[in-house]
Amino acid sequence: MTAADLTIVAPWFDDTETQRWLGGRDWPKQGLSLVGPDRQLFLALDDALPVGLLDCETYPDGSASFALVTAPEQRNRGVGGAMLGLLIGEPRYAGTTCFFAGIERGNLASAALMTRFGFREGEEDEDGFTHFEYRRP
Repeated sequence: MTAADLTIVAPWFDDTETQRWLGGRDWPKQGLSLVGPDRQLFLALDDALPVGLLDCETYPDGSASFALVTAPEQRNRGVGGAMLGLLIGEPRYAGTTCFFAGIERGNLASAALMTRFGFREGEEDEDGFTHFEYRRP
C-alpha cells in the first residue's frame, strides 16, 4: 500500500463495524507511517479493485502479528480468508513460525475466520481481546 491508496481505503473506516473493531480514518494513515523492514501494509486487490487491507509486523523470535480489514462492500465474499491464506503462504514470511492476532470480544466474524484457518484460540485478556495463534506444522 502507498500514500496514494489512502483516498481509497480511508472511507472504509467510516463504516460503523470497521470503526468498532479498528477505529476511524486515521488507522490506515497511522499504519502506513509505521511501515519499515519489520512491518508491512498490503492492499488486497481483486481484478485491480481494492478489497482489503492487511497490516503485518514480524518479530525477532520468528512470530508475526497481523490485522486485516475487508472493504465493507466486500464482506462475506471470502476476502478475509483469501488475505489470510496469502499471508501465511507469502514467501517473505516463509521463516515465520507463528502468526497471531487479537480479536476483540464480540467480533464473531473475525473469530470464526481464525478458527476456519486452524488458529488456536487462547484466553481473553483484561482488555477483552482473545488471542488466536497459528503455528506452522
